Amino acid sequence: MTSFRESIVDKISKIPEGRIFTIKDLAFDASRSSYVSNILSELVKKNRLKRIEKGAYYRFAMSKLGLGPIPVFQEEKIRYVISKIGGYPSGYYMYNQMGLTEQVPAVITIATPNPVREFKFVNLRINCIKAYKRDAQPDEIEYLRILDAIRQMSHIPGRTDADIYNELIDMYFMKFNDREAQKIAELAGYYPRKVQRITAELLSESGKADTTITRMK
Repeated sequence: MTSFRESIVDKISKIPEGRIFTIKDLAFDASRSSYVSNILSELVKKNRLKRIEKGAYYRFAMSKLGLGPIPVFQEEKIRYVISKIGGYPSGYYMYNQMGLTEQVPAVITIATPNPVREFKFVNLRINCIKAYKRDAQPDEIEYLRILDAIRQMSHIPGRTDADIYNELIDMYFMKFNDREAQKIAELAGYYPRKVQRITAELLSESGKADTTITRMK
């Protein structure tokens, strides 16, 4: 019969390497919390786990080049931070990945319904901006990032407003089908009027003039 300790160690062994997890992810009776914490501490001491912050750990892979344990990838750190505070990656970090700026930011921005002050997680600086749609769904995030870029277009480094405007037309709005155009128009309704106006102009210039934006309360 499998002991409780063996079952916990087995659950940990099935977590992908490099994935940050917490004690809550191990699914056990709350009365055994202290015991599980001791198991995790033991595995850290035996160098089978790494502790990334209080209550958070990860299984590490070893470098094939003999460089020791492979650190957690940046994307995984961001995923973990979002699991704690909610929201989605946005700001200059995403504008760089979207091709709207060539500058690589030193700060990772999270759009979250309840922004907190800038903080550091491991070696990442995390900044928060307001997420205008509180309950963003996974299939809405790409559109919300575009709307965030419209809202911040005057502040995107190395580019003018006109540069950003034209890039958004070429890379996104011209490629939207009717359903996608209607979706970004719907989401624009959560944003300030300036964003709604510019979004309407972008839709119009992209040949989707019939798409209407309704302001949300």
